[in-house]
Amino acid sequence: MKFKDAYCTTLNKLLTIEDVVYLYKNEKKHYKDLIEKNLLCPECKQPHLSYNNGSTPYFSVYPKAQHAEGCSLKQDEMSSKQTAEFINDSENEPLVLRQMESVLVMLMGNNSPSVKKTKKTTSQGNSNEENIKKNANSTSKRIPRKRIDSKFETEDFDCDKIFYGSVHLKWEKDKQIKDGKEQEY
Repeated sequence: MKFKDAYCTTLNKLLTIEDVVYLYKNEKKHYKDLIEKNLLCPECKQPHLSYNNGSTPYFSVYPKAQHAEGCSLKQDEMSSKQTAEFINDSENEPLVLRQMESVLVMLMGNNSPSVKKTKKTTSQGNSNEENIKKNANSTSKRIPRKRIDSKFETEDFDCDKIFYGSVHLKWEKDKQIKDGKEQEY
């Protein structure tokens, strides 16, 4: 499986593929000393990753390396069609939320408090955790992810993905007249 992010143990932070490409090409000693053998899965931080300098660079897990139990990155990604069907099925809402939470926890790193899991009872009497286990068996794949601060490719448009990363937002007010009244957005 290909990864676009890796956790670097020596720098104690997530690195994008673009970060490592830059270091590999421009700061070879820094790359060799601090990066090369110190990349792990960005989510579970267990299997070591290697940098692959192909025409489209990526990280991959070393052969026979294993992710931690419950790591969503050990799963293959759903196709665009599978993702759309999965997201539009209201019974999968707890699974979608869990995948979004795992991305949030990954971004917050080791210093963050763990996401608390709540057990809410549904109308059928099952807890969310039971529904997640039931639905988890219906799919062995995860929703595709994309760093919002990295280069967008053709396959990143007109599809459902979990976008994540650091961005700067600028808020602007807009006024519109509706039914004779001015409304502000």
